[in-house]
Amino acid sequence: MVTHTFRQKRFRIVESSRIKFDGYCDWRDTKDKKLWLKKGMEDRKRLEVMLHEGLHACLSSLDEDAVSETARDLAAFLWRDGWCRLDSVAR
Repeated sequence: MVTHTFRQKRFRIVESSRIKFDGYCDWRDTKDKKLWLKKGMEDRKRLEVMLHEGLHACLSSLDEDAVSETARDLAAFLWRDGWCRLDSVAR
């Protein structure tokens, strides 16, 4: 089981090809918190979705437009600098 702590709240990270959206994050006050990621996304899209859902996990008070714009901008910034996913690392 993969988990990550966002601002002192632990979320279970769930990857599934069955979810409707690219990602979803439970509210911070949910008992069994999960952050969902759709399996099979291209690396660049996955980075943006992880940032997007991570922002929700950290700051649930942000509105969706602010989260989307911030995640998109951060993903572009990191991608341009050469950040990419290495499957064998961090697993």
